[in-house]
Amino acid sequence: MQFEATYKNLKVTETVTAMLEKDGQWRVAGYKFAPVSNPAAIQAAARAAEAWLKLLDQEQYGQCWEQSSAFSKKAIGKQEVVDQQKGLFKKLGNLASRTIVSRQFATWLPGGPDGEYVVIKFQSRYKNLPEAIETVTPMLENDGQWRVAGYQVVPGKLLPAEPTEKLPPDLGAAWAPLFNNKDLAGWKAVGGTPATWKMENGVLRGAGSAGYLVSARSYRDFQLRGEIRISPGASWGLLFRTDPAGLEKNPPKRGLAAKMIYKGQTNDVDGHMRMRVEITRDGKEHVGHTSNIKPNDWFPFELTVKGVDVHLKIANQGGLGAAGPPLPPPAPIILQLVDGNSVLEARNLEIKELPTTAAKTQQR
Repeated sequence: MQFEATYKNLKVTETVTAMLEKDGQWRVAGYKFAPVSNPAAIQAAARAAEAWLKLLDQEQYGQCWEQSSAFSKKAIGKQEVVDQQKGLFKKLGNLASRTIVSRQFATWLPGGPDGEYVVIKFQSRYKNLPEAIETVTPMLENDGQWRVAGYQVVPGKLLPAEPTEKLPPDLGAAWAPLFNNKDLAGWKAVGGTPATWKMENGVLRGAGSAGYLVSARSYRDFQLRGEIRISPGASWGLLFRTDPAGLEKNPPKRGLAAKMIYKGQTNDVDGHMRMRVEITRDGKEHVGHTSNIKPNDWFPFELTVKGVDVHLKIANQGGLGAAGPPLPPPAPIILQLVDGNSVLEARNLEIKELPTTAAKTQQR
């Protein structure tokens, strides 16, 4: 259930998740909130980002550090920034184009102090990296000025919609359950033990040993959504457009996957854990970010695969966009439990098949 709420200085969307327990009672299993977009802040932050990027494009790396936030300057020295940026842009080559794709207002970010931020993503093209995702994050400082607190450039392709501000559009046929919620009919366990995967009371559970669960059906373009719950130490993956042959012996060398990899505890009062959220291609990270997730809470995830576009969103946090191989053959959906320390639970899994369209050639 979602609610719009207004606090003294902040308007937020609150999400309350309830679950039916064995005694027949519904109890709250999760609570999250996200700030509603702040147009004035977004515009001011965008102007600061534009000015900062201008210095970057002019190779004024020292000035980039000077014009950064105090938080950023405390974390890294000026000469280190200059050396890093020189090395990075020597590899990337000249900038050919940069197009803004999304802007999201936030009141906290992993690793940063509480405050006001705007996460701005660009689809960029460099001489030696035709498809790049640039992320510039200004923050509001005590003097009322917006200054850049973070910058990152990674290979990848964002969807043309604004994935960090709204969900991908509903396309195609109706939603259908991915499991029958009674047993594992239509699925095959590979690796692990007979007890690795179980379906109980509509909840899929994987635990005890590393292994895979492979669907009998194959899919090409689809939307997949549901809720997952993971324990500290857990790492898991959802593989698609991947040939399952040979899974008994080795991980697949080719294909796409959405993965969450455990990176330790945050040591905050709520006991959050750091999870690396990635879209991988042929076993290597294509695009990713680190999120703070509360263990043993149910949280939503959504995956859209359409043509060459892949979009992943987990726990109502910022989305990831990436490019996959064009028009591969249909392939099963594969759930992966990475090791015996991992416990994964999933429920309300639904899939919607999308009409397949030919990949369009992009004009550069």
